[in-house]
Formats: sequence, structure tokens, C-alpha cells
Amino acid sequence: FLIVLSCLVIGVICTIGEYEEKITQKFIYVEIVLLIFFASEYVIRVWSAGCRAKFKGCTGRIQFMKTPISMIDLFVVLASSIVIGFHISGRISSANPGNYVKR
Repeated sequence: FLIVLSCLVIGVICTIGEYEEKITQKFIYVEIVLLIFFASEYVIRVWSAGCRAKFKGCTGRIQFMKTPISMIDLFVVLASSIVIGFHISGRISSANPGNYVKR
């Protein structure tokens, strides 16, 4: 919980103009580490779901992946991967979503 909360706070600080340039690059590294952590945690949960009789075998693990919590986790990991990929490739230049809204 504290890791997610601290990332949220850092993400908000990244949107403030005077801190944006200083923190954004470091924040990307933190995001990558957290993405690896949460993706690993998701894979381990899917793998270990086979221990429960309800989710035995490959079809059981697929059933586990269809549960709402697992789908949310998968969506967050995939969405984070896409955003980080765009940022690294230079297609997103800032963490501030306000830069992309037309006024």
C-alpha cells in the first residue's frame, strides 16, 4: 500500500512545472521497477492458483485469470507497460496529462 501511495504522490509532484524536469526521469525508473514487481507478482499468483482445487491445471489457471481482480491486475500491468513504452520511445514527453487536453 505504501509503495502505491508513494508512487501516486510522486506522480502528482511530476505534474508540477518546477519539479517536472527534475523528477520525471527518475520517476520512470521507479515505474519500471514497480512494473516488474507487479508483473512478477501477477505471474506468481496465476502459477500458484493451481494449488487450489478450483483452479487446477491450465484451464483452471485461465479461469483464475478471468476473475475480476485478476483481470484488473492484468489490465493495470498491460496499461503501465504501454505507457512506459511510449515514454521511453519518446512519444510521451511529459507525465502531465494536461499537456494532451485541448483547451
